[in-house]
Amino acid sequence: MRIIGGRIGGIRLKSPKGRGTRPTTDRVREAIFNRLEHVLLDRGGFEGKKILDLFSGTGALGIEALSRGAELAVFVESNRYVFDILRENLKISSMIDRAKPFCLDLIKRDFPWRKIKSLGPFDVIFADPPYGKGMSTMALNRVMSHDILSFGGIFVLEEEWGKGPSGESFGLRDLGARRYGRTVVHLWERRDEKEDSISRDI
Repeated sequence: MRIIGGRIGGIRLKSPKGRGTRPTTDRVREAIFNRLEHVLLDRGGFEGKKILDLFSGTGALGIEALSRGAELAVFVESNRYVFDILRENLKISSMIDRAKPFCLDLIKRDFPWRKIKSLGPFDVIFADPPYGKGMSTMALNRVMSHDILSFGGIFVLEEEWGKGPSGESFGLRDLGARRYGRTVVHLWERRDEKEDSISRDI
């Protein structure tokens, strides 16, 4: 597994052994970032953006964004073994100074949303939850209810094909979904403040 583009493109990252995790493949990650670079083209790309990487695993998505100029990436991973690999990858990539890694469980009631919110709002949020556990709807619901996605921000959800929530039901604009084998990647955009206010009034 390697970083695809940006200042540290080509750097190889560590991956956990065994089948307990499902890192995003280089092919899918490259496709995701090609789409995001296009969406963010008139906003300066990733330069200066704040990133939240939920269910971050090895941290490859957040580190890829940092390599492309993001100002900050916040990582949330609940598995201690995988979290230690994430920290190793931040050191390998020399991105630890622009990263805030947390070993926390997103589904627990005491998850510190206030602390996470204080680091945002986030311009891009990645979520790659375990397949088949209904976590994608929960993650999207909590992100939107805690108001941590910036206006115009992008929510990227990686989910099992045929599963997952509708971002439009949360007031997000659908930027399209792409299928890669058994994986589907959704991109949704939060409407700007004026549009968001109008949609709530309808």
